[in-house]
Amino acid sequence: MTSLAAWNGDQPVGYCAVRWRVAGGEASIHALMLECAELADVFVAVTWRRRGAGRLLVEAAELLARQRGERTLGLEVTVANPENAAARRLYETLGYQDAGLGEFDAGYSYFLPDGTAHRDEERHRYLIKRLAAL
Repeated sequence: MTSLAAWNGDQPVGYCAVRWRVAGGEASIHALMLECAELADVFVAVTWRRRGAGRLLVEAAELLARQRGERTLGLEVTVANPENAAARRLYETLGYQDAGLGEFDAGYSYFLPDGTAHRDEERHRYLIKRLAAL
C-alpha cells in the first residue's frame, strides 16, 4: 500500500491510499476480481473540500498507478450518504464508471471510548477507470 497526502504549507489537508495487487495485499475482493489497483480512504478536511485537493490526490494516485504499469484503478463509493455525493461526482468527472457489480454493504469496526465494539456499514458501488499508458 502507498499513502499520499495533500498539504497546505505545514498543514495536512487530505489523504488517500493506493492498494496494490500483490500477494497478501489489502485490496478488496472487488479489486482482486477486476484485477485492478485500488484507491482507498480518500479524505479531504472539510475546510478544503471543493478546492481541488481531492482531485489532486486522485490524479496523483492515477499517475503512480500508471507508473507501476497498472491499467485500471478502482474504488468503493457510498451511494446513500448525501455527504459523499460530491466525491462521487468528482470520481465520475475524472472518468470513473460503475464496474457493474451492483450495490453491496461495506463497513468497518471500531471501539467506543467505553470499550464497546461498534460496526458501521453503508451501501456502496464499485467504480473503475481505465488508465492511459504512459
